[in-house]
Amino acid sequence: MLIINNIKFAKNDREFTNSLFETGNTAYGFYKKLKGRIHLMDMQRNIFAAVIVNNHDFKAVVNAVKLDGKIHYQHGASSITEKLLGIPDGYIASRDYAETVFNSVEA
Repeated sequence: MLIINNIKFAKNDREFTNSLFETGNTAYGFYKKLKGRIHLMDMQRNIFAAVIVNNHDFKAVVNAVKLDGKIHYQHGASSITEKLLGIPDGYIASRDYAETVFNSVEA
């Protein structure tokens, strides 16, 4: 289970179902860790954001969407995504936040 700003994201269906019966919040959606990024999805597995930490020294939480079978990333997060995920203000703070979230998930 990935927890960001007290919001749970399940790795799979089993974790999601178990969250329904645990004390605390039910999972908001799902996550999938890939090389250099984590996709954050809603309950219907629609991607809405990504935590990017790549070899090009780009570290950020960004909006994402799947269109025509391809995932498209914005260069930043909307104010709604920032509030939902608790992204701090400031460039360095938001980079550090993305790296902390990314590193908190096992491969």
